[in-house]
Amino acid sequence: PLHLRAALSHAPSLLSSLPLPLSLPLSLSLPLPLPLFRARACPTPPPLRPPEILLIGTGEVSRPPKPEMVEYFRQHGIVVEQMNTSSSLSTFNILNEEDRRVAAALLHPSADWDDDE
Repeated sequence: PLHLRAALSHAPSLLSSLPLPLSLPLSLSLPLPLPLFRARACPTPPPLRPPEILLIGTGEVSRPPKPEMVEYFRQHGIVVEQMNTSSSLSTFNILNEEDRRVAAALLHPSADWDDDE
């Protein structure tokens, strides 16, 4: 059988329920009704840009990050905000809705760590 991968252009309701890749016996596939199919180029994604804000969720308890880490990110134009994980999640969702470039490093709320690590 001939295997086809195509984007539907003229008859989406007729053929949209068919699984792709579509397997057709060779005798049925030639001549192929070309107006029904057209190749579609995949768009190139935009270049990645660094986040403007890094949220750090530190579990149930709010713990300040090390000053050296905050300074490193500040030198690269990234603001570091630290809070408990629940607040970090809420803040991330709000900033993301505003189309801000935001990243998050989150610990599970029940996570525990030694401050010396």
